[in-house]
Amino acid sequence: SAWGIIWNRDGSDTHEYVVARTTLSTGAYFGSPFQHVVERRQSFRRRLLDLTERDHEVLHEMAAAGGTDYLAVPLEYGDGSVQGLSLVSDGKDGFADSHVELVERLRQPLAAALEPTAMRRSSASLLRTFLGDGPADAVLAGAIKRGDRRHIEAAILFCDLRGFTGMSERLDE
Repeated sequence: SAWGIIWNRDGSDTHEYVVARTTLSTGAYFGSPFQHVVERRQSFRRRLLDLTERDHEVLHEMAAAGGTDYLAVPLEYGDGSVQGLSLVSDGKDGFADSHVELVERLRQPLAAALEPTAMRRSSASLLRTFLGDGPADAVLAGAIKRGDRRHIEAAILFCDLRGFTGMSERLDE
């Protein structure tokens, strides 16, 4: 359902991750800052130095990693969909108000810059789902165009399960 990049100021442990669609039906999403941002289309900010047990687990994780302030903002794409951007400060006083204002002002330009990447990733995922990795990569690279034909060696198995058609009609519901 989403992808992201985690990086630190010093560049250590920078990595990309993917959020499975199934995550959206778990506690990792419910009550999270991202649920707030995506569903309400509003920013979310929380100082991490005074968390309570009522705060979402992700905030506690960020605090345990040395974070002092958390900010998540909605990025609205041209098709109306909403993604989120989250930032964590490890400064003693967290984000200055001017930092938050700057991020808020940059929301739309960031969304415009990230949307093409998100759409390319979505297209690639769709092609991989229906074509498989190799053919999807070839289509994305422009090596296969509409109407192109390729000869491949393949084995095709036809089989029939005895009584399957009748069973399917009886169990239609």
